[in-house]
Amino acid sequence: MKHAVGNDKLGSRCLVVSRAVGDSCPTTCLFLTMLNKNGNPICYADGTEKRFKNARQAGLDNLITSSQGIFEVLQKAVRQNRSVRIHERGDFFNDGELDKVYLVNWILAIKTIVEESAKLPDIWVYTHIYDSSILELAKLGVSVYASVHTENDIELAQQAGFTLFAYCTDIRKKKGGSKDDVTTYLDLPVIGRTLVCPEQRLGRKRVTCSGGKNTIACNWCVKGKGHVAFLEH
Repeated sequence: MKHAVGNDKLGSRCLVVSRAVGDSCPTTCLFLTMLNKNGNPICYADGTEKRFKNARQAGLDNLITSSQGIFEVLQKAVRQNRSVRIHERGDFFNDGELDKVYLVNWILAIKTIVEESAKLPDIWVYTHIYDSSILELAKLGVSVYASVHTENDIELAQQAGFTLFAYCTDIRKKKGGSKDDVTTYLDLPVIGRTLVCPEQRLGRKRVTCSGGKNTIACNWCVKGKGHVAFLEH
């Protein structure tokens, strides 16, 4: 399975698995349906694939996977003491519907790594697909976040059984602004007290998701500590 070491945002202490943007995403995702002034989707992951052709190809390759391929990524994470981010780009769809084979491959690989190494690396994922089947991963120890934009999204996700939410706000940090420009927590409708992503608020030179040589590890989402709010990006 194609994977990479984390980036400037995620930190270097994680391995990243991605899938093709659009091909694996629900068509209702606002990031794909809303366009910027240049007429392109506001989805940052779509922009990444447009800039880096190898990223797009790796995502396409991961539309077809095996439990063994996923197991090898998890095995590497355990060996190197890294966490695993599922889908920096992409989601659990394929050809317009939930990719049940892909999801089962993740479930089988996670069960196998626990059986063989008695250890599961920290794994986290955000999804725009509010399907209860995905929560099978949460039962196995994965931090599964429903990516939501509206109260209606939250309601749909809650009905499916999701309990962790990644709320995408329209709040922007001032260019060149300080950490005090944005509050640490937001009191959001329905879900309540929600941490504003520290990497966005404090800057990735100080904080990253998984940490690295010169950054502090946030680990909020990595370990599923609570809801998170993302600034517009």
